[in-house]
Amino acid sequence: LRSFLRNYVDNAASNARRVRKRVYDTEYAPNEDSAPVNAPKWAKVGYKGSLKHLVEKYSANREEVEDDKSQEDDDKIQEDDDKIQEDDDKSQEDDDKSQEDDDKSQEDDDKSQENDNKSQENDNKSQEDDDKSQEDDDATGGEKNEDQEKEQDEEVDDRKKRKKRS
Repeated sequence: LRSFLRNYVDNAASNARRVRKRVYDTEYAPNEDSAPVNAPKWAKVGYKGSLKHLVEKYSANREEVEDDKSQEDDDKIQEDDDKIQEDDDKSQEDDDKSQEDDDKSQEDDDKSQENDNKSQENDNKSQEDDDKSQEDDDATGGEKNEDQEKEQDEEVDDRKKRKKRS
């Protein structure tokens, strides 16, 4: 009786320690003609090379589709890069044009400043001439004609108005 119990317990313990390992992999080695030894029964029954070929066919199509998608993605990225480059070129051209316009306006400002300086010098000279003629008139004792004074006053007023405008 002891030996029976001992054998029974040993067998039960050894069976409990054994764990079945099964392979559920869908990829088989290319030179494999039959299903793996520890594959499930359904794989062994229906294998005969057809399952392997189906797996290869599915994998091959999937890679081609992925290649097509990646090529399309690359094309889209390239188009986006081209558009960005064109936009950058346009903005650069706009910046160049605005710079040229700024340069032209600066030149115009410089010319108008020179003209203002010249008119100021002319006004100063005419004022000096007026002062000299006044001194000459005072020195000689002669009097100016009222019409001449009015004309000179109008000229001075016109010059002042021109200065205010510019």
